[in-house]
Parts: sequence; structure tokens; C-alpha cells
Amino acid sequence: MPANRLYLRGVLDSIDASKYHCNFEGFPRQVSGVDSVYQPVSPQEFLESSYERSVWRLKVDDTYLDVAQWETPKRTRTYPLARCYRQLQSPFKKVALIPTVKDEGSGVNPDVLGIETIYLLDLYGFFVVTTRYVEARATERVSERTGRTMRILRDQRLDFGDALEKLRIVAANEVTPRAWNRGEVLHFADSLEEAAEAYQKVHEATGVPLPTIASCRARVERIRRDGLEAYLTDSDARKRRSQHSETSGVQPKEHLSLQAGKVSMDLEMKNDLGLKAPVIAHLVPDEGWRLGDVRIALEKKSNPSEHDLLDALFKGMAFRNAKVTSPEGAVHFGIGATYGNRKGACWSLCPGFAACEQTKFTTCSYEPLKSLNQQADFGRSPAPRNLLKEGHDNGFLTFVLGVKDLDPTVESEAQR
Repeated sequence: MPANRLYLRGVLDSIDASKYHCNFEGFPRQVSGVDSVYQPVSPQEFLESSYERSVWRLKVDDTYLDVAQWETPKRTRTYPLARCYRQLQSPFKKVALIPTVKDEGSGVNPDVLGIETIYLLDLYGFFVVTTRYVEARATERVSERTGRTMRILRDQRLDFGDALEKLRIVAANEVTPRAWNRGEVLHFADSLEEAAEAYQKVHEATGVPLPTIASCRARVERIRRDGLEAYLTDSDARKRRSQHSETSGVQPKEHLSLQAGKVSMDLEMKNDLGLKAPVIAHLVPDEGWRLGDVRIALEKKSNPSEHDLLDALFKGMAFRNAKVTSPEGAVHFGIGATYGNRKGACWSLCPGFAACEQTKFTTCSYEPLKSLNQQADFGRSPAPRNLLKEGHDNGFLTFVLGVKDLDPTVESEAQR
């Protein structure tokens, strides 16, 4: 790996979030649209859910489940980890309801659930309930790449009947996340096969070409013939290539400082969900710094939405709980946000944090940053304030930097 990049390796065991203090709104919450009136639902009401609904507090007999649906099994699309963050403070069983496959009929490879995602969520204490899409509406769009009109799927609806059968089992008192998730891993081929069969029926009903069907059947054949470990080897190679691609360029939501480099991190997850081969998450923090013998890896977002920040906070818990095995020396993990239309700077571990917070960060008593805070206005928005307070309350590094009219060299030095 080039000198300006960091390559980290580590191991990750169970994550205890019981003492973690969340400053962003939790789950359940008041949201707009179909979820705006958020009340516990019965199994029958769950069965009648529209395709738009994504969160439920489901009551099964005398047990409550806090359930959040992932629109796609891919962790980097539609911010599913932001929803997981909102579930962290739930007093009930936390469920991630995930379609094993998502195919929109666009002609590109479908999104397929990675086994490492089940392992990762298990370490946070989530129940991973896999299901499939069984209904959809066909529509048309023009391809930006080819200019051709394509038939695609919209408004896909999960198999709520299948999901409810699983959720009834999850609700049983004796069922633990580890035991449940182990079953989801060991029956992964069945889940892929069921997804292929469901999409075959959607194809017959809509006429939309779906590459998922052949792709899933090939994956199932590989598992049935050679075992889950062989399939995991194939999947791991694809994840490594994706990781390499992400570290070869700057992503749209990133704002790389002059002195920073790219980071890749391989985390071996130590929970036993039935596979003999090690299961590794190939992750890509946004930015890395070398300060002498100290290394700093950052989730850093440019003009982030709240979803961007919650996604980073959720992943940050895994980074901070990991035991870094390579390289030797101290490695710290933090989260940063830059705002192109704001001024000012602050960090969560600042000695004068309490005084700055009282003024909503319009003043600064920390000498190295004073010159950047003469017209500080980033504190007008709650998201950057919450990000700073989250780091302060939980004892890890977060920072906010307004880069309006700021010279890149000054910006880099301020972050340093």
C-alpha cells in the first residue's frame, strides 16, 4: 500500500452499547409520512403494511420487537446503518429486517446480502431476519449510460407473511440473537433460493428482466456443491476488490485534507455463527493521518445529512471496539464533518468544550482554534452540535469544521 495510505487489521468481538449515550433522536421517533403516527402494531397490522413503511414496534403476545426494514441488503445504500443507530437505545429486541436480494431490473448486478453483514449486526446484538420481495410495479426509465429506455421495478413489497412467521420465533423469550443469526447463516442458500423463486414470479407478472434469478441460482449451486465456506471465499474476493476501488479515489461525500491519506481496515469478527472459515469485514474509513507513531482513522463527511452522521456513528462503534492487531502503535478512530457554507471549528475533546457548548459554539476558548471562530456559525444547526456532544459524552474524537472562505492549507492545519 502506498505510503500515504493506512492499512489496518484487527479483530472485533461483541459490542456493548448499553452505556453509550446517543444525542440524536432514537427509535421510535416521530417521522413524516406513513410512519408519522408511530404506535405498537399487532401482527395483523404488520401483515397489512404498505411497501412504504419501514419501522414498526411489533407486539407479539406479550413481547415487543423494534423492527427496521432495510430497503436493500447493501450497507452503503439507503443508510440502513443509520436506522440501526436509532435502534441502539431500544429496551426491546432489535430486529433488522433485510431482503436477501434487491433487484430493480436495471440490468446491473443485484444487491445481495453479505454473510459478513449478519456477523457484524450480531455483534451489536441485532436479530437479522432475512426475507424477500414478492410484489412490485413495473415502470420505465432512460438509462444514463446507454440512452435506452428500460423497464424497471418500483414500489417493491416484502413478503410480510414470511417475515411475521420468523418474527414470532424471534419473540420467544428463549431465543437469543446469536442462536437466531446462526440459523440465518446456515440456511443462507435457502434464503437465496427463495429470493430467486420470488423474483421469478415478479418477472412473470411484470415482464421486467431480472438478472437476480440466474445470479442467485448460480450462487445456490456453488453453496450446495462446495459449501458455504467456498461461497464465502468468492464473496470475500469481491469485497476486497470493492475495498481497493474505494481507496483508489475520493468519494462524493468526502473532503480529504491535504495531509491525509486513504484507509482500509480488515476486521475479523469473532462470533461463532457456524462457519469454519474466518469472516472478515473489509471496511473503508474515509481518511487517515500519521502523526509520528500515532495513526488516526476518520469517518469524515462533507456537508453531511443526518443520515450520513448516524451511519458514521454506528460504524465508529465497531472501529473503536476493535482490537487493532496491525500495525503496531496507537490507532485512534474519530468522526469529522466539514461544512462548505459554515464557519468555525470545534472538537469533542476540547478542554473548554462545556463553555463553548453553552453558547452553541459561537465562541471558542481553545487558543489554537480561536482565529477560526471569530464568526463561527456552524452551531446554528442541531446536527453538528449533536455530533460534537456525542463524542464528548462518550469520550471519543468528533470534530466540526466550517470551510467557507477557508484556505485549504489552513483547513488542513486546523484539522491536524
